[in-house]
Amino acid sequence: MEFSVIISYDNLSAPNDPEAAGTYATRQMDLVRSVEKGIRMRRTDREVKGQDQILAILERCEVLRLGLCDGGQPYIVPMNFAYVEGDTGIVLYFHSALEGRKIDIIRHNNRVCFEGDCDFGLIRGSRACDWSAEYASVIGEGTIELVQEEKERQEALGYLMRRYGFTGELVFAPKVLQKTAVLKIKVSGISGKQRKKQ
Repeated sequence: MEFSVIISYDNLSAPNDPEAAGTYATRQMDLVRSVEKGIRMRRTDREVKGQDQILAILERCEVLRLGLCDGGQPYIVPMNFAYVEGDTGIVLYFHSALEGRKIDIIRHNNRVCFEGDCDFGLIRGSRACDWSAEYASVIGEGTIELVQEEKERQEALGYLMRRYGFTGELVFAPKVLQKTAVLKIKVSGISGKQRKKQ
């Protein structure tokens, strides 16, 4: 899917790996120049414009797929999520086990992209090439980190529980908290795309 990037220069940060800093800096300058040149989505008729509309799609997504890079090997993982829109932009929260491939990758490279989609429906036609689909999707990127501060960890878990329908008291057992990692993405760019059946 082609997408344009809405980017906040203040949110740009280098990977944890010092050896990647030079390559990263070059890539970021290329990205900034691309944004300044006004790169646009090829199908502008399907581009979702405006952060409120993009967030409305994000709200309807049940899962986000995280794209990570393990050395030179792409790695993708679907995850439940919650999001907060604040003064510093959009923040995404996830929970995870404390160990595993995903955590190992993040410790070495904190650059991440993500994708979510919803509202899927087949559009049938009389010929094979007339078939298509209606959908809405978001694509974005940013930096990911493990949340260390306990107050923010519990707030993030609360956001996750509320998002998926829990209405009870938000009390988390200490033993569970000790075994739970909370991840946070600071979103530096996000875009939306949709097609509706005519």
